[in-house]
Amino acid sequence: MKVVCEYCGNTIDTDKNTKCPSCGADLSNNKAIKNAMEIKNEQEKIELEKKKIQLEQEKIENIRRQETLESMRKGTEFVRILKIGCLIPFILVIILLAVSIIIAIKDQVVTNDNNDKNIVQEVAVEGNFNEPVSTSTFSVTCDGYEEFERYSEPTNGYKYVRFHFTVENISDKELYDEEKIRALVNGVQCERASFSDKKQLPEAYIIPGGKIDGYIGFEIPENAKKIDIKYGDYITIHVDMNK
Repeated sequence: MKVVCEYCGNTIDTDKNTKCPSCGADLSNNKAIKNAMEIKNEQEKIELEKKKIQLEQEKIENIRRQETLESMRKGTEFVRILKIGCLIPFILVIILLAVSIIIAIKDQVVTNDNNDKNIVQEVAVEGNFNEPVSTSTFSVTCDGYEEFERYSEPTNGYKYVRFHFTVENISDKELYDEEKIRALVNGVQCERASFSDKKQLPEAYIIPGGKIDGYIGFEIPENAKKIDIKYGDYITIHVDMNK
């Protein structure tokens, strides 16, 4: 290392001289040399710390590699044990599942058979105005009709007519009456017409033997004389408005 003598300004190679060749000054107290040595010592400490950190990292990596290899070894051993020891339990599980499925299917078949026995196949029935028309669950009577007015005029060539119905639950169970009532003239369905001045036929639960009643309104042709009232899919009531 080369430094400048503090006394005479001569450049000195400290690797070859301990004193200034020009003025004979001792170089041990030279500030430049001291600073250089301190920097060198710090650099050596830093390099030493880097080496320690690198060694620790290598140690950690070795431990991780060992753990990975051990896990792989244990995994391989576990798979081998599964192949040898788990075949029988697996078969037993499959057998139990198969038995459960067979039992469930059998129960469902029995349930369906019982339901089929309890289901009553409805047939279409027809009747006339002011006569009760019955299925296995409901008896429906259309026993009155009248023209009425609404807040808006009917379509040209049409009029508003409401029909009075009585619905009776003739089964032995509580039933919800939600069947749609339609009016047809010559096979063409008429539009429904609401109102508020009279009781409308409600949708409601009906106890065995119970009844509900009310009106349902339609917009029908002015010259219509015969109207077919459809209650659900099975009841048809013929209304002759000539009578």
